[in-house]
Amino acid sequence: PLLIEQNKDYVLLDFWGTWCGACVESAPLLQEILFEHKNVSITSVAYDDKISLVNEFLEKHKMPWKHSFVQRKNDVPLLNNLRVNAFPTFFLISKNNEIVYRGSGIESLRKIDSILTKYNNDKY
Repeated sequence: PLLIEQNKDYVLLDFWGTWCGACVESAPLLQEILFEHKNVSITSVAYDDKISLVNEFLEKHKMPWKHSFVQRKNDVPLLNNLRVNAFPTFFLISKNNEIVYRGSGIESLRKIDSILTKYNNDKY
């Protein structure tokens, strides 16, 4: 699988923007997930006006995972194809390329954290 790092069971795909209050609120929880769940990698896609805003945010909030940038405009095929119409939107994808969970908002990120916790508890 392209997105999943070696020795990881999941990738958490995160669509966000610096203009989105819930996205800013979710940054610390993403950091917790990355450090508590060693079997997951995170890839964030910033949908924003300027890459400089994203870079400033990443530096300030210490988000040490993979990031991509998509210029904020009316029609973005990636967002349309994945039906991302709310921010933040999260996809938890297994190493078998199956979408385990998809949701929007901070509560969906908490749900992903509980899925990963249950998986890790069942695994050991």
